[in-house]
Amino acid sequence: MGIKVYIIVLWHNGTPHFLQLNNKVAWYFEHGVKAYVRLRSAINAAKKLTAKYHYDKICIYHIPYSMSFSASNFVKGEFDKYLAHLIRKD
Repeated sequence: MGIKVYIIVLWHNGTPHFLQLNNKVAWYFEHGVKAYVRLRSAINAAKKLTAKYHYDKICIYHIPYSMSFSASNFVKGEFDKYLAHLIRKD
């Protein structure tokens, strides 16, 4: 299966927004998606996003590094099996 990484997906109004290499979130891929090797690092980065962005939930997925995807894959629930951590808005 190869190397797996953690990616951060911020959900707002049913739309996934991805943390990208420029440290901003967007639903479209302007920059590459930021990947983390350690879950703790991904959680810390996700917690920082809670003060910056409006969100319903923030999900951290553990996926193979070479996997390709689009926002529609997440909307359809195809990546639910890769969910590693969830932060819900209180």
